[in-house]
Amino acid sequence: MSVLQDVTNVRPYGGRVEESSDDLAVGIAAAVRAVAPDGVSVGARCITPDDERMLRGHEHTAVRSVLAGRRSEFATGRVLLRQVIGRDVAIPVGSDRRPQLPPGVVASLAHDDRVAVAAATAVTTAAALGIDIEPMSALTPAELAIVRRPDDSDVEPIAVFVAKEAAYKAWSSLGGGLIDHHALRLRADGDHFVVDVVDDEGFSLPGRFARGHGRWIALVVVTDPKLTIAHRTRPRRLGPAMPPDRR
Repeated sequence: MSVLQDVTNVRPYGGRVEESSDDLAVGIAAAVRAVAPDGVSVGARCITPDDERMLRGHEHTAVRSVLAGRRSEFATGRVLLRQVIGRDVAIPVGSDRRPQLPPGVVASLAHDDRVAVAAATAVTTAAALGIDIEPMSALTPAELAIVRRPDDSDVEPIAVFVAKEAAYKAWSSLGGGLIDHHALRLRADGDHFVVDVVDDEGFSLPGRFARGHGRWIALVVVTDPKLTIAHRTRPRRLGPAMPPDRR
């Protein structure tokens, strides 16, 4: 297993200097590495507009008309994906808006406002991956009502959200349909967790939590060959979506 990280700039926030990008990227990468299984490559990279010069081919086209901040997020994500995959190739956007990965590779990518995280492995190691990262902030009562089921484990609300987001990414990449947070039940035991797809008996997505540098990270690794596209469900949304800044 390799850990790949990069460093960028130091950003001011609230009249003080934030944690350096050196410490942030290296620290988060180390936190994810500690919970990633053998054979899964993980990394973290601070978001910077400098990465836009490293976009390849159709990657430029995909973000030509978007806001500058979104271009930076996209560019850093692509640079990081190339690092964790270990291949110097273009990663265009597919018709489903997902990254078009090289054959034989599964990967997942997430970011908050400062840092991107990614995980990748061969299809012979895992059928699907899901990763998510969020600052350790409180959910509003409205957000909490959207995310938490009464039978979810009693952990911090933002941890419930991160686990379900990572699980949904893995579920979706396996062919699962559109579902909301209440269609997923979290069972947590320390830094280990399982997310059950409530309406699909027997479909459970295992993962682990990592914490560090003021953030929760969740990594889901699906290795069970029975959890395949055969579990596809009809697209459905059972309740309201989370606000865009929480997606």
